[in-house]
Amino acid sequence: MGNFQHEIEMITETLAAGGPEQPLTGPVFVKMLEALAEADSTEEWEPAMDAVHQYLNVVDNALARGMVGTGTESAKLFAMLLTILAEAGQYRHETYSKDPEYRKLLDEALLPKMGQLREHAIQVAKQYLRQDLFVSLEADLEVEIFPLLESMGDVSGKNSRLARDRYMPFRVIQTGNVSERLFGLAQRTEESQLVGNEQNPGLLQQIYNLKYARFGTSGVRGRWGVDFTEERAKRVVQAICDYLRAANVPARIKAENLQGKRIVIGYDSRRNAQLVAEWTAQVCLANGFKVDLAKRDTPTPALVYYLTDYLGADECAGLINCTASHNPPEWQGIKFNPQHGFPAPTDLTDFIAARANRLQLLDKDVPVADLGQARERGDLREFDPLANFTAWILDGGKGNRRIAIDAERIREHFASGHVIIDEMHGTSRGYLTRILDEIGVQYQVIHAERDPNLPGLDYANPEEPFINPLKAVVKEQEDAMLGLGMDLDADRFGVVDGDGEYYRPNQILPMLVRYLGIDRELTGRVIATQTGSPLIEK
Repeated sequence: MGNFQHEIEMITETLAAGGPEQPLTGPVFVKMLEALAEADSTEEWEPAMDAVHQYLNVVDNALARGMVGTGTESAKLFAMLLTILAEAGQYRHETYSKDPEYRKLLDEALLPKMGQLREHAIQVAKQYLRQDLFVSLEADLEVEIFPLLESMGDVSGKNSRLARDRYMPFRVIQTGNVSERLFGLAQRTEESQLVGNEQNPGLLQQIYNLKYARFGTSGVRGRWGVDFTEERAKRVVQAICDYLRAANVPARIKAENLQGKRIVIGYDSRRNAQLVAEWTAQVCLANGFKVDLAKRDTPTPALVYYLTDYLGADECAGLINCTASHNPPEWQGIKFNPQHGFPAPTDLTDFIAARANRLQLLDKDVPVADLGQARERGDLREFDPLANFTAWILDGGKGNRRIAIDAERIREHFASGHVIIDEMHGTSRGYLTRILDEIGVQYQVIHAERDPNLPGLDYANPEEPFINPLKAVVKEQEDAMLGLGMDLDADRFGVVDGDGEYYRPNQILPMLVRYLGIDRELTGRVIATQTGSPLIEK
């Protein structure tokens, strides 16, 4: 902490003397943010919070003296203020529930002070936006931006009604909203330093480019070319590689150096997904990993099978899947599964998002490797799991503990009709059809070809109303007995019965569990995700 203190004192002295402008961002402040985020005791968080308060005072002083520029450093400065708002109060502390005494300590000694720290950052952020540079947007900022900033304030003070339980995931979303709204205000001003031009992006664009990476269900997603760019994608992958190399990873994350093992890389059927997978491979190879890269767009379940059952955890470091799942076709994303196949948990995705944010605040270049040379060395292999995955499905119960598929009974059931499959132009192409071919069930496929424009669909999501085309086809055909739809990366499904009625997965799965446990009297465990219906437990 002494290094932070020394650096802050140096900048304070420079500003007081009216000397040349000294950068207000840099490695020391990133380390200060890391210390704040990783503090787990009074001895750690008190000096970390003191350092951040002093930093905010330095920034406030610089703003008062007009010593904050309009270029990249200024954008980084505002991004660091937003980072404080997002990270001052870690999600693991806000949701802690194990030890009552530690919970009490968090509630009384940490979280209120983190709220006060955010209040300080909000005031400095407002001061930043009150610079003369923003005068043409003064009224817009008061109405559209300041309320967003205030919503992230002190949970125990004046904003307690508004901010209570608005934990770190909410604040990460709000910081993104601040960046997006600011970027949108470029349409309402002619201030050249704010809007820039084709050669030089303005300050609003640069702030937007530094938006905090937001993770959803184990993945980061965004609009292609806007939120999701090559630079941002590679930094997210580098952050994942840092975790897999155990490179400066907090002990609580329990990282292990897996360099030399294989990272499985897949992608969905979006227009740029294969390109993102190649970027991902370049970064993984440069970080000392071997790579198995999918030959074609591949379903998420098949990728997890390839990682865990075909190769196995001993050989692999993890899975990176270049998909935005069921989101619109102009979106792209990156999902991460550790070596045992489960989606990355929140504490891990929080670390990855924070590390990616640090890399962009420091403007760090990400190392990349040549794919051709890696292929020649044998460090890069290609794979297609279709044949092995479908055979694995059909082999359930044959010499293993999985539930057997009764192919003969399925074939008899559908003997007088057929199944309609909606592949939604996605990765499931050829998978379910191959299984039904092996069993001997007739079927018809709609939206069968890969097409990123999704002709015939509003949205590749097998839920109402987007599953309506499948419902219509099932209704039209008298001998259609069942409809099955999958989203772009085939980890979501929708079911339509012979009358054209749609059933959600959380209706189907409890019925299936009841059938297996009561009708068939099978014993054993049922593994359900957090998104599963509570009816499964009952």
